[in-house]
Amino acid sequence: MSEPETIRSTRFQDPEGRLLYFNIIGPSMRPLLRSGDVLEAEPYRGRRIRAGDIVVFSPPQETRFITHRLVSFRNGCYIARGDNNTQSDPWPLTADDIAGKVLRVRRGAWSRRLASGASGRLIGSGLRSLNSARHQLFWLIRPLYRWVEKLGAFRWLASPLGGLKTVRVVRPDGPELHLLLGRRSVGKLGPGQPRWWIRPPYRLVIDEKQLPRPE
Repeated sequence: MSEPETIRSTRFQDPEGRLLYFNIIGPSMRPLLRSGDVLEAEPYRGRRIRAGDIVVFSPPQETRFITHRLVSFRNGCYIARGDNNTQSDPWPLTADDIAGKVLRVRRGAWSRRLASGASGRLIGSGLRSLNSARHQLFWLIRPLYRWVEKLGAFRWLASPLGGLKTVRVVRPDGPELHLLLGRRSVGKLGPGQPRWWIRPPYRLVIDEKQLPRPE
């Protein structure tokens, strides 16, 4: 496996300053958005921010960018959540924290405009329900999954699936490692975490003991 790459910024801007572009890293908006996607976003500039919009924001007092869907407006603040996450984000957001609304996703030569507002809320609710059912199914088969993982019989599949690669992301509280299998984002090791989080079912093809640790 190659050495981790360092990514210090995932944002760039068009020459006229009208649109912002962000690279996706991580699985929190799967299956709608995937690692490696390029997002086209537009600053709100006074327009109404609505629940259901997919937005790019920086958590309060942080410099990193996160792309999640707004799910509610409480006590004068917006609450966001990844479609693939089981809980809402812990940060109440103000309009100043939001860099822009995601208009379109680009994946290679393919691109698609993203729904927002009421349509976005409906789609987000459906995706969260689907992901919740998938998580519940995994817990039912977890004992069998752990047993097969310990056997290590499928680790040879990592190379045919595109090979493993780690990407280092610089965070204010320390380096964060992301694990890619081909172009899929399959794992993450945050600052201070004792072990890798690896998305099911990819532990079947990954030997965590061989994965790097932050320096």
